[in-house]
Amino acid sequence: MPNCSHCSKNPITIRVAEIVEREGEMVWDFQHLCDTCAQMLGITQTKSVDPLALLQLHAFPTPVAPIKEIICSQCGLKLSEFRRAGRLGCDKCYEAFKEPMNDVIARAHGGKSLHVGRKPGMSGEETSRQEEVAALNRRLRKAIESEAYEEAARMRDRIKSLESGQVP
Repeated sequence: MPNCSHCSKNPITIRVAEIVEREGEMVWDFQHLCDTCAQMLGITQTKSVDPLALLQLHAFPTPVAPIKEIICSQCGLKLSEFRRAGRLGCDKCYEAFKEPMNDVIARAHGGKSLHVGRKPGMSGEETSRQEEVAALNRRLRKAIESEAYEEAARMRDRIKSLESGQVP
């Protein structure tokens, strides 16, 4: 059994967790104390526990660095406000919050963050051609990574012919 973090002699009987500010950031501070050191520091087991802090302790058992606040340069909307309200403020917000939004969109759409359906004004043939090009591009990257260069060249040629409209 580990010993007290204060005296290093007696076994731990009390664990204290509190949120403290360090270098401008809120972090968890943990103390593992024996009865003697806890009494000496004025900490008793009957001390009231903040229920919110207890929930946060279970949700974030280790110190967590705060998330960097992103702000839209055009409308001033903060990422935290977008997450709370679920609405963007302007067209530049899509650019400003691209990374966090991609994660949310991917989770909502089964791991895909790109639109794969039909687009307005496109025929079904054009949509299927674009889908085939996208799939070939993914396979091309995998072929290059696995150094299957002949297969990659065939896919590259197929992509070029699809994009130029030569192949139905």
